[in-house]
Amino acid sequence: MRILILFLFFGLFLPKLSAQPQVTITNGYVGKPILPLDSGYLFSRTLANDEIFYRWDLKSFSKTEILDGEFESTVWFRMTPFPIIATPSFRYLSQPIVLQDIQIQGPTIGKKVFYIKAPNPKGTVLLFHKEASTSNEWTPNFYDQFQLVKALYFYGYTVVFFDCEERATSSEINNDSTINWQLLPHSVDNNLDYQTCSSVITNLISNGIIEENEAMYAIGHGNGGKFAQGFAELFKAKACVVINSEPNSSISATNQTVPLLFNVAVNDKNFQNALNQRYVDTLNNTGKCASIHYTRPTPLYPEVFARSGRIPIEISRKLFIELDSNNVLNDSNYLIPTQSELIADVVANPSKWPEARFLNSSYSTSFIRQLSISRAEGEFTSNRVSAIVDFLEFPCQVNTSVLSQHTQTVNSKTFQVCYDGTVTIPNGNCTEQLLLLNTTGEIIPLPQIKNNMLEISIDFSNVSNGMYFLLEGDKKVCTIIKNQ
Repeated sequence: MRILILFLFFGLFLPKLSAQPQVTITNGYVGKPILPLDSGYLFSRTLANDEIFYRWDLKSFSKTEILDGEFESTVWFRMTPFPIIATPSFRYLSQPIVLQDIQIQGPTIGKKVFYIKAPNPKGTVLLFHKEASTSNEWTPNFYDQFQLVKALYFYGYTVVFFDCEERATSSEINNDSTINWQLLPHSVDNNLDYQTCSSVITNLISNGIIEENEAMYAIGHGNGGKFAQGFAELFKAKACVVINSEPNSSISATNQTVPLLFNVAVNDKNFQNALNQRYVDTLNNTGKCASIHYTRPTPLYPEVFARSGRIPIEISRKLFIELDSNNVLNDSNYLIPTQSELIADVVANPSKWPEARFLNSSYSTSFIRQLSISRAEGEFTSNRVSAIVDFLEFPCQVNTSVLSQHTQTVNSKTFQVCYDGTVTIPNGNCTEQLLLLNTTGEIIPLPQIKNNMLEISIDFSNVSNGMYFLLEGDKKVCTIIKNQ
């Protein structure tokens, strides 16, 4: 009886469980209500031109919820048996982004180069547009791409972009019927696009826009991703990000030297993701820095088509209801048909689609783009902006929440494992716990270690080949490579 009374008394103060606990969110949206231990998604509200997404804060009686990427504007999470309060936070640019341009003389014609100069820049990022596109891709006209530009600027990078030679001259160079960056020959001497890059850098330096020895980074989308990889090698960039593309076939894994991140959509039909994974594995197995991020399908929600600010929320909600009523969403609100299959049905059966069928051209473009993003079919998405910026800051550490929050680097050198299987590192007066991680952020059981006042000796004889990071507390001590 006493036990029952105590249970009833304390039960008054316990959170109330329900079969379908609620997610309360401000400044954002949550997908369809889900059951405990099911997975769901949180979506940030539309971002203004003077702000970037910072992080999610989740509060719940239970601390067992799993949040996959607290610094990403769209995030997967695991529901708990208790209600959750989700709050996104934002950071604001110290001054509005001012897109400037300079006219340079390229190898064949004059060319306009756009740039956004960061105060006290830590480096310059060259952005390369996708095939059949233009440099306009990196302006506020493209919501998702511009989130990357804003984040780069906020974190201290000058951003530069311009049209490829075929776009600038309205001509076909390699006769493939597509506006492309030229990948071959992989040389500055006789490739017009690489020559343009050289002219751009020279002009930016001579005009005082960038410093002569400023660190260079390359990010490219689609065919521009392959070109970015080639640029990074030729111009000795610090890091390169390839978005929705396979590797540049002119650069073998043996010859790849620049830290490389592939940010790819799992359902992209333009290439095989297995090829990217093999390329990354080959680089990692030889101790080189490479990583891969997969953008996966996300569910739709009533306000999703308004996320870029192009479509009013009221129309977005009507479009969502229309999709649901036509049974093209599954129980979790994921889109079942491909984007092209759905659009084909809209055209073939207009009476079923009164909302989608009569969108104006601007609304229609945003609608189609969001369908592709939700299916992870290769459209650029800002879901992984934080991961891309992290990679430039800390190459090969993008999957690690511990590493992504580093504030300082101590004695950041690279050490090779000796033939006897050991690595010896000068002791920087280590006083905190040592931690060993691989390039995907997995904690590796620390091998036999000897730590004295002068040096740290680690036995790597039973550790697989690859690249590893040794940390003291939250500070990176060094990179360790084993490739024998």
